[in-house]
Formats: sequence, C-alpha cells, structure tokens
Amino acid sequence: PHPVVPHPADGRTSTPVIGTRPGGHWFTGRDAEHTELGRGWVVRCVAADDSLSGQAELIVRFEEAHSRMARQRRFPLDDPHLTPAGPAPVQSME
Repeated sequence: PHPVVPHPADGRTSTPVIGTRPGGHWFTGRDAEHTELGRGWVVRCVAADDSLSGQAELIVRFEEAHSRMARQRRFPLDDPHLTPAGPAPVQSME
C-alpha cells in the first residue's frame, strides 16, 4: 500500500501525494511521461481505499498542443511505462 501524504511543496492536504518514483512523488497536476502514450499530467490520485482494484492508482490525461483528442487512462502506481516528468517546454503560438 502507498500512503497519501501532504503535498511536498506547501504541506497542503487538499492535493494528495501518492507514492514515490525515481524522479519524485505523484500528485494531482504532476507532469508525466508514458513510453507509448507520450506526455500527460496526473488528473487524480486514487488511494487504495477508494479504488475498485484495491490498489492506489493514477488517472493521467494525455494531451499536447498538437493533439487532436485527449485520452485519459488509469494506471497502477508501479506501472513501469509511466514516470514523473518535468514541465513541458513552452512552444510559440506563431
């Protein structure tokens, strides 16, 4: 089981943080990278007690500026294809 802990930036409990991975904690709004689906961000951290599977999960939305349609997927915390990512580079709108 992965505990839900306060957000590391300011200690707020309204933004749950679940588990740790190389590269940091998972929290709502965290940028993520999937080896097959590309870049996205965590829409929701689901604690094991609130999950249908009984395991802590992440709901990640995959969408970029050039994406035609966004996709949301549910992943276990230990999915080897999903890692925390830094912010996406800012692209010019020109």
